[in-house]
Amino acid sequence: MGKALALMEAEHVVATTMPATLPFSDWLGIGRDLFARRRDIDWAIGDWARHGQAHYRDDPQFKLMLEGIGVEPKRIDQAAKVAAAFPEHCRAKGVSFDVHKHALSIDADERLPFLQRAEKEHWTERKAHHAVVEWKHAQGHLLDDDDDVSREAVEIIRAINRASPEAREYVFDLMEAAGRGKPINEDQAYA
Repeated sequence: MGKALALMEAEHVVATTMPATLPFSDWLGIGRDLFARRRDIDWAIGDWARHGQAHYRDDPQFKLMLEGIGVEPKRIDQAAKVAAAFPEHCRAKGVSFDVHKHALSIDADERLPFLQRAEKEHWTERKAHHAVVEWKHAQGHLLDDDDDVSREAVEIIRAINRASPEAREYVFDLMEAAGRGKPINEDQAYA
């Protein structure tokens, strides 16, 4: 694999087994280590993607390579975009790659305070998403036309707005019964 990156190539399925007698503190330490490694790997993938786009994007084998390793081009684009927006000296050590990805949705001059708050409060990706929504609402530009999730949300909002008040109430009741962010069971909706 070369000297550029020291990772082991595995030709087997990875599984982590732990003894039943493993103390909680050891189990917790293993988890922290795994998540730290994941954060490091996410950044390594982002830097790798950014380099590939900068140097090989026009190479016909670039797209074939992505298909060959089973990666969506959109994921590579997103990873490269995050890595480019946050060079190594701008990355918050205790904040996940995914939280940095959400920080891209806010103005560049507000990203550092956003990440500092995320680090201080130990934000999850979901919390970062909600913080971005709150920020966009406060700025008066809640829905971004360039964002797939925002476009989909606009379609849902428009459909709800076209519905009768009774239908809207029914949908909100179904959404509440299903739980926040969970799909509505259509079979139960017609019961």
